[in-house]
Amino acid sequence: ARKMMDYDYWPLVEGRAKVRAAFRGEQLLTAAILGLDQSAPPLVGVTAGHGEGDLNQFGPSGYSRLGLTLRRDALRTVKLDPDAAIPEGCGAVVVLGPARPFPAIAVEALRRFLDRGGRALILLEPGRRSGLEGLLEAWGDRVGSGTIAAPDRVGRELLVTGFADHPATVRLRNLACTFFDPRPVEPRGSEPGADRAWRATVLAAGPENGWLENDPDQVPPRFDPESDRAGAIPLAVAVEE
Repeated sequence: ARKMMDYDYWPLVEGRAKVRAAFRGEQLLTAAILGLDQSAPPLVGVTAGHGEGDLNQFGPSGYSRLGLTLRRDALRTVKLDPDAAIPEGCGAVVVLGPARPFPAIAVEALRRFLDRGGRALILLEPGRRSGLEGLLEAWGDRVGSGTIAAPDRVGRELLVTGFADHPATVRLRNLACTFFDPRPVEPRGSEPGADRAWRATVLAAGPENGWLENDPDQVPPRFDPESDRAGAIPLAVAVEE
């Protein structure tokens, strides 16, 4: 019965008991049925060796809720060797906010994986180079510097309410999510006559009265028309070939 409940573990950081957040029995049973129907559960590769986040870590810097979701949906996860090719059995790769840049060999492994039809979820931290900027640019994602700000931003947290009608975010429509120091991700159209053509969709963006804050030392952020760019700045983009 406990596995059918989704818990909020943030109170543990303050020394309080965890709180029941949602009932997940329907999803759990659906995942179990799918698991019986599949000869082998889908495999998700998680990059390691570059200071990434941990699917089993609770707290502000962990990704435990994502790990719970993957297990609930009958998905297996495996840590990837940073110096080896991504296994053929992987259906998707997850990059959880690397603290250090990917070396060329790891970037090439990810490029080969995407070229053969693989899928990737790439989460990037503000103010850090991931080494994946060139690869993302080739796939239509231009990752910028700076952070996205708004008049009602609280500290480093930005409340986002605008999500696209896309399979990745359709369940988030009409909901509000908090992003911590989000960095800009701009979609780039494919060039005419290029070997690869893609469709880029902005999944989420800051508010219309927001801006791209280019001064990391400006606390609280304040719009400067000479260095900042006003508008709804994209912070999440999906690219499909």
